Amino acid sequence: MGAYQPHTIDPRNLLIGISSIELNGMDLGALANAGLEVTTVIKDRYVGYPTQRMESITEAVSGIVSFVAEEIGSNSILILLQGIFNSTNPVYDIAMYAPFAIDNSNLKLVAKAQVLPTMTINWQDEWCSLTFKFECVGTNINTLITRSIEVGIKRAATTIDKNNLSVGLPKILIDGLSVGSLQSVSLNLEGTVKRQERGYPRCTESIIYTSTPYSIDIVAEEHIITGVDCNVKMQQQLVNGTAIQIEFPHCKIPEDLGVNTTTNWLGYKQKILPFGDISPIISKVG
Repeated sequence: MGAYQPHTIDPRNLLIGISSIELNGMDLGALANAGLEVTTVIKDRYVGYPTQRMESITEAVSGIVSFVAEEIGSNSILILLQGIFNSTNPVYDIAMYAPFAIDNSNLKLVAKAQVLPTMTINWQDEWCSLTFKFECVGTNINTLITRSIEVGIKRAATTIDKNNLSVGLPKILIDGLSVGSLQSVSLNLEGTVKRQERGYPRCTESIIYTSTPYSIDIVAEEHIITGVDCNVKMQQQLVNGTAIQIEFPHCKIPEDLGVNTTTNWLGYKQKILPFGDISPIISKVG
């Protein structure tokens, strides 16, 4: 009697996962995570009684590229952030590499994509990182994502420049004054888009931002004034001593306040809401 459990037929067919990503020909460097998800919308046709499926028709195809980048100070990442903040949203050339387990080769996935207005900055005591999502764009299913085998080199997500790395929480300035010690900080964007579709099966040809609502959540150990309009700057220090600064010219600090009593020092849970028609400003300081 043979075993009925699935087993590997040829380990040379195994892929390790997306380990390296290029954006407009520039390697993004170290990645904490990366993935590609392809979704199809299928219409089934049934006949007879009892009904039976006779045909499945693909009506739409979409692809989402997501990755978590650790070199937050690199020019590529700053260009991405600037595009989101200014809502310019250009089309990027993305190349993803998934190395084969044994052979010195990769599966190469190529797509044109626009970055979605969905972003999370992960500030932590490990390497800080940025989470991005892209939507693949094209005129038909054949141009949405293309695949090929790259032979002769195995690509890995190695750090390009350690000076682009960062560890720890950012410094928060309200009207130029530091809020002091912090237990946690998060900057989030969950925007919406309008899609222009084309072809059959339908594919997304382009996306347009329709909303970009930012929110900043902090847990501060020193009490801050609420119910005020202010300028807020977030400064994240890089390994080389410089910092990435994100400035929100107009913010509102609501009067609702929570208290975090799960740590030794009492923490004040506070939300900061950017508003107005002036885009966030990103720059390097120091």
